[in-house]
Amino acid sequence: MDALIFIFIFCSVAFGFFLGRRTNSFQPPQSNWSSAHNRYIEGLKYLLDEQPDHAIDALVSELDISQQTLEMYFSLGALWRKKGEMERAIRVHHALLESPTLTALQRQQAQLELALDYTHSGVLDRGEVLLKELAGSAHPTIQQSAGRELVLLFQEEREWEKAIVAVDELCRKADIPDLPFWRHVQAHYCCELAEHVLGSPDWNEPDVLSTGILDPANNAQPWIAQAEHQAPAHARVLFMKTLLALGRKDLAGARHILRTIKLEGQHSMLLVPLMLSVSGQYPGDVWDDLLSFYRDSRNIAVLPFLSDLVYRQYGEAKAFDFLVLELRENQNYRAIASLLVAMDTSSVQYSKLRPALIELMPFQFSCHQCGFQGRQFYWCCPSCKAWR
Repeated sequence: MDALIFIFIFCSVAFGFFLGRRTNSFQPPQSNWSSAHNRYIEGLKYLLDEQPDHAIDALVSELDISQQTLEMYFSLGALWRKKGEMERAIRVHHALLESPTLTALQRQQAQLELALDYTHSGVLDRGEVLLKELAGSAHPTIQQSAGRELVLLFQEEREWEKAIVAVDELCRKADIPDLPFWRHVQAHYCCELAEHVLGSPDWNEPDVLSTGILDPANNAQPWIAQAEHQAPAHARVLFMKTLLALGRKDLAGARHILRTIKLEGQHSMLLVPLMLSVSGQYPGDVWDDLLSFYRDSRNIAVLPFLSDLVYRQYGEAKAFDFLVLELRENQNYRAIASLLVAMDTSSVQYSKLRPALIELMPFQFSCHQCGFQGRQFYWCCPSCKAWR
């Protein structure tokens, strides 16, 4: 597929090159024409020998940039970057910037592409300088693109405070179509700073409260308040507020906050354990919500927590019977139900089975963007960097 793309680009650039020559108002010196013609023939030979990379190099070595070939060179540079050929991408974009035929907007576009070359190749300081320049004074379209890339650059470097400022500057631009998205991401940046103050709670613990990091004296509240201001009803903000309420021993407040979080698949592996942790002496408060979610989603990972509620209200035997009954309804777990029935329930307590059940029926993280899956929860997908 890449070879076909290279062939298309090569032929398109060559066509544009000769078209530009034919439409010029003057005939170029014969020696220059012969040299360019020879480089084209050399590139064509490489193409016929199935060496598209060398073919493109041969054509690029004597760039003839015109309005007919410009878009092809932009496509070529982007393709090199996508393939990880950063030196070649940088070379193409440097050559574009040296051309006197570019308009101001085209020159800014070439600068933006060069900045992306630098950031993708790890030369972050040079990329940052170019992006800041473009985000501050360029065509509005380029400003927005550079502003977005600058935010993502700070995110990659985990420079959360710089990222927050960059989002503010981006959102001050006129006509930002994805403003809610950037405010949502900005709230995550604030929460990252709040978690740093709190001591980075381990969201993958079955009971996050057992990590012992909650300290009411910690000053995470300003970051959480800023996040809530940028994105009201943000799920991560609500989780953080729950932790702060629990740190103040405000169990009723924590329960009230959790009721405002919509119980759905993407946050269930956090919300379900936390709901049980704060239910305290009132497990019935969450029973209907959890049972309804389990019936609708058929997420087997919820079952051990439902069994916990039965255990806390009615004891070992009822919890055991409920677990077996539900497992029989699930085709993938009927064998386990039969095994449990065959066990001597007088010697096996449900409370001793619980850790094994959670290990056997774990929550599954699944990214809604790229499909990445894992048994840990991530606010930001480690594969595609999409925020939940």
